[in-house]
Amino acid sequence: MTLILQAVSIWLQWPIYEIYLRILRDGGEFSRHISDLEAVSMRSNITGLLFAPIGLLSWLMFETASQRRYMRAEGFGLRIGADEGRVLIVGLMWMAMYIAAYIALIPVIIIVVVVAAIGGQSALPVVIALGIVLGLAYILALLWFSARFSAASALTIRDRQIRFFESWAVTRNKGWTIVGTWLVAFAALAFVFAVLLSLVVLAGASFVDLDWRQEEGGAMGFSQFLLLLYRASLGALLAIGIAGSAATLVQGIFQHIFGGAAALAARSDPNWLGESEISSTFS
Repeated sequence: MTLILQAVSIWLQWPIYEIYLRILRDGGEFSRHISDLEAVSMRSNITGLLFAPIGLLSWLMFETASQRRYMRAEGFGLRIGADEGRVLIVGLMWMAMYIAAYIALIPVIIIVVVVAAIGGQSALPVVIALGIVLGLAYILALLWFSARFSAASALTIRDRQIRFFESWAVTRNKGWTIVGTWLVAFAALAFVFAVLLSLVVLAGASFVDLDWRQEEGGAMGFSQFLLLLYRASLGALLAIGIAGSAATLVQGIFQHIFGGAAALAARSDPNWLGESEISSTFS
């Protein structure tokens, strides 16, 4: 399902990908294609927004299935039901919280601007240092608050009721631990994706050098790109396909891992009696 969603996403965003292929063909000269990229980016982004509900539905089903596995020891299965409806409400509450977080960033920006206006050119080092310190403080605070509410989906699945603010009590004294697990998982995910990207680039080099007959500045349609792939070596296509499938698999695995720390916090809640089958989930 994820592969299908990614394929549709590439099709919708094809004008942007096509320009990047031209940049690659021209030896990485990005400046020659800035105007073309600006011309199609807004249109492609609007088209991509039409695809957003499908992406949201995919996340919703996977998130719910993942937490059912953690909290009820159920088999992993994608479906639409009451659990998904409750988790959707939790997701909307997350969205509202992040909107509030972006609004809270405004005073930070104002502080930096005021200091820059008062100090002038001579205060530039101070302004830079202040911006870095406040920026890092904001990011750490956002991560900590996110960690404190991260058990919301797990609690919602566990209790079969919408639980969001209850996560604050469940993750007490566990905020930085959860953040630490996220950072470690993110570092591992970045390494795996870097390896997969290297494989794609090496394999893709075989069709970048193919004869691309078009006038200077001309666009290549999606069907032409598929024809180029057809003419590429079988080994390159296999490598790209395997790397793409592996990236999708790894993404799903790590999404499941990212929710594990919060699920464990919900699972170890002393106020919850638990279920007899759940012990095997974290064994």
